[in-house]
Parts: sequence; structure tokens; C-alpha cells
Amino acid sequence: MTAGDVSGQRLGHTEPFYRYVPLIWLFAMALLAIPNWTETRAGSLGDPDNYMRMVQVRDWLNGQAWSDVTQYRMNLPTGGDLHWSRLVDLPIAFMIVLLRPLVGQPMAEVVALVAVPALLCLALMLVMGRLLRDIAGREVALLMLALLPACLMVGLQFAPMRVDHHGWQLLMAACALLAWTRPGRWPAVGCALACAVWMHVSIEGLPYAALFAGLYALAFVRTGDRRIQLFMATLIGASLLLILGTRGAGLIVKSHCDAISAPYIAALFIAGAMLFLVDRLLRPANPTMRLAPLIVGGAGAAAAVALIAPACLAGPFAGLDPLVRDYWYYSVREGLPFWRQGGAFATLMILAPLPGVIAAMWRAWVCRRSSDAMMWLGLALAAAFAWLLGMAVMRATAVAELYALPGMAAAIMLLAGQRHRFRPRIGWSLTMAGTLLLSTALPAYGLGQMLFPPDKGSTDARTDGDCPTAIASPKFKSLGSGQIFAPIDMGPLILYRTDLSIVAAGYHRNSAAMATVIRAFTAKPDEARAIVLATPAQYLLLCPTAPEARNYLKAAPHGLAASLTDGQVPPWLVSDDRLQQPGARLYRILH
Repeated sequence: MTAGDVSGQRLGHTEPFYRYVPLIWLFAMALLAIPNWTETRAGSLGDPDNYMRMVQVRDWLNGQAWSDVTQYRMNLPTGGDLHWSRLVDLPIAFMIVLLRPLVGQPMAEVVALVAVPALLCLALMLVMGRLLRDIAGREVALLMLALLPACLMVGLQFAPMRVDHHGWQLLMAACALLAWTRPGRWPAVGCALACAVWMHVSIEGLPYAALFAGLYALAFVRTGDRRIQLFMATLIGASLLLILGTRGAGLIVKSHCDAISAPYIAALFIAGAMLFLVDRLLRPANPTMRLAPLIVGGAGAAAAVALIAPACLAGPFAGLDPLVRDYWYYSVREGLPFWRQGGAFATLMILAPLPGVIAAMWRAWVCRRSSDAMMWLGLALAAAFAWLLGMAVMRATAVAELYALPGMAAAIMLLAGQRHRFRPRIGWSLTMAGTLLLSTALPAYGLGQMLFPPDKGSTDARTDGDCPTAIASPKFKSLGSGQIFAPIDMGPLILYRTDLSIVAAGYHRNSAAMATVIRAFTAKPDEARAIVLATPAQYLLLCPTAPEARNYLKAAPHGLAASLTDGQVPPWLVSDDRLQQPGARLYRILH
């Protein structure tokens, strides 16, 4: 029996499928809600980006322009420039506007915070479920969807209150992968559209767009399939339309390394044009000759970026102030490679997607002479690419876990058909249970916890102490609408809970303002005075037990943060009795 025959006889392929997905989705949402129940009831959004997303939505609903994503209560007087997309704001704002007349603004926001990530998860399950069903049949697909919350980095992005853009990235990743497995011109268009939205939501989608362009290019070299041209044309057109529709024509001629803008648009256009023209001129008839237009197009794209914005070749964070890089960027776990992580997270990044990568490669080898050969080669390369990228950047591990699922589905399908060969049958049951468990991130994370037990006194512990509760208190809200000199990590929470403005928050385009905060807290009190008084801030907040402050205390034991932690208040600050707790201390600045 050939691989094609197996493909045609997939278990349950023609049976109803989508009617069961909502039940699996409700089960998954319950699993994701349980660990976050206390935080959800308390109104905690967790990550600072979730707070900032809600602040952006509020500003838009209160009259800020659709194309203007500047945060005007940060980095006064110009405001803080953000690279975010309004597309992510749309469903949140829609739900708030729909429900606000019925339940009021606060409750409408709570419903949106819970419902939007849940609905994105449902969309992901429908898309990924279709792919897994086609590979392994209905039963295996539904079982793997039920295990999705245990793919820890995937499940995390759809927990209640998680309204950042990462859920959108995973949905577009699934759409692109599903479209790639489909023959015909329209799936190529769909894959390009998914990549365009992915890149627009976050520049992190750019490597994956290059991946799928490479897969279509590989199909062109192997078989003469010219859908690569359609993919590139759609990618360019959709990217331009998204820029025009959300940010205006001005962004097309601006150079930003952290968002789709002039250098990347030029690279895409030149690559697509050269690919088309060289192909038309040479009309290559063999695989070797078909490499020519691809090489010329790739070289043209690289040259365009190098000429227009050479700094972008070093990555979107190349322009960070060295102080910001050392104190902030290297403390943001999600942007770091596995060798800069704690033990459990390092093993998760390395090992969690690996079984799926190996299984996809095995399946590609088995199918190498079948009609599914190109599809499985692409799935294997996509899984391997995502795995390598996930080891280099932690937040990319979610895509790696997602792209590992088709390989594991194929392995489970194989085991399901081999039950009669196991004696005793308990051997089959144990093997199947182990394979299902390897489809999740639990074994990798658990192994890391066993090999590298966390140090209870480690500064990596994510606890912000009393500050989040204090910022939400009426006493803190009574500060009015002035400016506060606060830790970087507390900035979005302050914007969300109060009418105050802040000096800086953790958004890299505002590197200079972030450096101001870091320099002040690490400088000696007399030197910090000039830095703080150069801002219009009336108050200063310190969170002594938060990770950011602990970094300052460790690096500058005689700095302002250390002095205030020890109770030594310089004469240009006065303790504010409204907030004097061990983990949250407020001061008035004497100008």
C-alpha cells in the first residue's frame, strides 16, 4: 500500500468533524481558565503588553485616530511611538462597543478580555483541526486538539485576559501551514495572505513568510510549479494594502526595522519582480536552471534591505541603547535564546517540538515517492525551521510546538493501525499514551524541572510584590493626571489603572526614555536628581521586590533604588504617606 493509498483511507476522514470541535474548545478553555482563575477574578491582565493593548483600545475608542498608535501618556511631550497594528484592536473594540450600552464599560472590557482570546483559540482549532484531520483522521485530530492546552507555549497565548498579538500570530501560522498543504492557486493566495497579516501584526512573521516563499520555491525547482510567483505577488499586494489601510501611505517610504515598511516592501517587490522576469526570460526547463530566478530574486531582496536600511540586517533591536539592552532586553525572557533561559524553559524550547520534527522527517522520507511527497517535505522543513527559530527566540517556541503537531499526528495514526502487532496489548496502550504525551510540552518542561529545580531565592521569580495592588487602589488613583517616574515594567499597568502619564514603558522605539529611567534608578541619589528633575514628573514610584528593582539593586548597590529600599530618602524626594508598603513606595518630587 502506498502513502497515497493510506492518505485516501484515513480513519474517519469522511465522518462529521466540526460539530465536535466546539466541545473540545470548551474543554480547552476550562483547562486554561483554571490556573488563571484568581488573577482573572482580580482583574489582573498579567503581562504588561495586555495592559498596553487595552490602553490603546481605549484611546482609539475615545477619539484617537485609527492610523495613530502613538501612546501620548508616555514619553512626554511627543508621546511614545509604538510599532503595533490596529488589526489586533479591532475585535476587542468591537466587543466593547457592542456590549457597553448593555453592561457598561468595565464589564464590556472584562467580557472582551475573556472572549477575544477564546474566540481566537476556536479559530485556531478549526484551522489546525482541518489539517490534522486530513493527515490522521477525525479521532486523532480531535484528541490532539484536546491536548492543545498542554502545548504550554501555545495554550498560554489563549488564556483569559491574553489580548496581546501572539494569538493572532499562531492563527496566521496555522492558516499559512494549512494553505501550503493544499494544491491549486487559491491556497497559494491564502498562504500569502496569512503571511502578510502575520508580518503586519508583528515583524516576527517575516522569517516564516520567507519560509513559505522558500517552500513554494522548492516546489518550483523540483516540479516546475510556478505558484511561487502568485505567492510573491499576493504577499506584496496584501502588505501594501495593510499598510495603506492601517497606517497610511507615509509608512511605505519610512524605514522601520521592527515593522513592515520601506526596506521590506522594497525587498519583497524586487524579489518578486526579478523572479518573474528572469523566469520569463530563461524559461528554465530543468531543476538546475530553475535555481537562477530564485538566486537573482533572493540577492535582489538582500541588496534592497542593505541599501535602504543596512541597520535592519542586524535585527529590529540593533538600535537599542546599550544600557537598555543590558538592563531590560536581556531580562525579557520571551526574546532570549535557550542558552540564556532557566533550566525548565531551556529544555522546553529544545525538546518540546523535537519529537514532532523527527516524526515529520520520518513521514517525509516514507512518502518521498508518493503524491504526498512535496506536502510532507514542506511540513518537515517547516517543523524543523520553526524548531530552530524557537530555540533562538523563546516566543517562537509556540509556533514550533504548533508545527510539530502534524508529524505527531502521523506517528499516532501509524500506531493506531499497528495495535494488532503488540503482544501483550498493554504494550500498545503504553506506547500510544507515551506518544500522545510527547505531543505536548509537559515531558520537556517536567524534565527541566527535575534536572534544574528552581531556586526559591532566584531573582528570576516573576513577582511584582505590592505594586500592582497598590496601583489599582483608590489612593493611587487620587494622584490625578500628573506624571509619575515609575519602573519600566509598571508603566502599562499605571496607564491602564489611572489617569497618570509615565516616563517610559518597555517598548524599544522609546529606548532613550527607557534609558532615562534606568540611569536614574542606578545612579547615586545626588546624580539621579538631575535626571529625574529633567522630566516633568511630580511623583516617583519604587517597587523594591519586583524583578526590575532587584536588577537595579544587584547592579548598583549604591544607586537611587538601593538607597530608597534601605529607607534613605534624598532631600529632593519626600515620602508620600498614601503609599508606603514594603513592596511599593511612593515619593513626591521637589522641583
